[in-house]
Amino acid sequence: MERKNGLKIWQFIVMIVLQLVLLITAVIPAFHYNGDVMQKMHDKASQGGGAALAMIWMPPEFLYDAFKPEFGAEEAAALDEEIQTKETEMERKISSVSPIHIIGRDAAKFFLGNKTADQEALEEYHKDTTYMALEKTYNSIRLFLIVIYLLDILALIFTIIAFAVKMNKTAAASVNLVFALIACGMTAYLRFFLAKGLAEGMASALTTAMQGLDTLGKAFGVDGKAASTTTGLLADILSQMYGVAFLIMLAVAVVLLIWSVVSLLTGNAPRQSWQDEPMADMGNAGWGDEQAGDGWNGAMSEVPVVPDSSMAYDIPYAGGGSVSADWNNQEQERIRQERLEEERIRQEEQQRQMQAQAQSAAMMGVVQCIKGPAIGQGFSIPADRKVIIGKSTQRANFVVNETHISNVHCSIRYNPQNGMYTVIDHSSNGTYVNGNRIQKDMPMMFPTGTIICLANENNQIKLGQ
Repeated sequence: MERKNGLKIWQFIVMIVLQLVLLITAVIPAFHYNGDVMQKMHDKASQGGGAALAMIWMPPEFLYDAFKPEFGAEEAAALDEEIQTKETEMERKISSVSPIHIIGRDAAKFFLGNKTADQEALEEYHKDTTYMALEKTYNSIRLFLIVIYLLDILALIFTIIAFAVKMNKTAAASVNLVFALIACGMTAYLRFFLAKGLAEGMASALTTAMQGLDTLGKAFGVDGKAASTTTGLLADILSQMYGVAFLIMLAVAVVLLIWSVVSLLTGNAPRQSWQDEPMADMGNAGWGDEQAGDGWNGAMSEVPVVPDSSMAYDIPYAGGGSVSADWNNQEQERIRQERLEEERIRQEEQQRQMQAQAQSAAMMGVVQCIKGPAIGQGFSIPADRKVIIGKSTQRANFVVNETHISNVHCSIRYNPQNGMYTVIDHSSNGTYVNGNRIQKDMPMMFPTGTIICLANENNQIKLGQ
């Protein structure tokens, strides 16, 4: 009797696979920074008027090349070499950054690498307003990633436990649904809104840097207020650094969200309960048998209500007689019919068993010793077996211990399709039928009732009953 509507195996497998794929995204690049990426960033900057902006604002070091008048293949190759050199010096990867790299390092260690031990470099880092804007964004990314992967691990463990203990699937599906909603929101922000937030922080830093430079700004036709117009441009430039990790995370989270909803709505077939189970058969026990000492066997059955004689009322009615007498007669007739039906079913079952036994017997042959040391012994032979007659207890299964009998004297098979026996002689002294010795090692067929003699007439085997 099942009481819990747990996760189906197909629901469980899909959930586990999606959760594991989400964990694997931790090692997939989330950001790229190399010559090809910088060339794309330079193209964006050129299209958006970035050259004019660069004249009044010195961008952070990692964006500086994007605002150069020219940035081609040679500059891209040179930047790749420079990045490789910096990676060696800083002892960290900057050309390709995966979520696990971000989770494992704080902002200062990520941007400065092994220079964090240099107190002077650390102080300059904290004074740089642009890097402070980057640090704020970096910490947001790091926090989001920690939350996503931690919740993924917890959801994975809970799903496995829920399936193992056959917990109601609503709990497992609901946990995955909530996790998927959180993951969708966070990864959507990381992929589509993070660059804009970072650009706003950098533009704010630019506004601060432009204070007091109104004279220089007016000379170029711009002032500090121009920083607010750079947000869209910077967001487009920064978005070129994205890898595929966040897109994969978002896609997996969306699929997990849909699958959790599907799991909640499907596989809800009603489970069998005790009300749905068939009632146990009472067999041949009737209600009269209860008085004989058989007792109730615990089966669920409709109990005939017999009115208490002390409470019965003989109510006359138009047809004659009384209501109680008529009811008793009907009830006794119903019980009699039930017993007759039970007896009929029992007899039919006995007939089926007898027919099955007869059919089984017809499918098997019989060999029996009617004269000799093994008189009275016999074997039933299934169609796929054979009887080996001889005096060797190791090689024969029908042992006849007599001097003239060979260790393996003969073998016998039965064919139920034609009712014939196949006898093969393997002996030195021969096997005889009707006084004639059959050919050695040659299968010979004989009908039921045939008597074969082993070596002489003192050892006789009958085929069939």
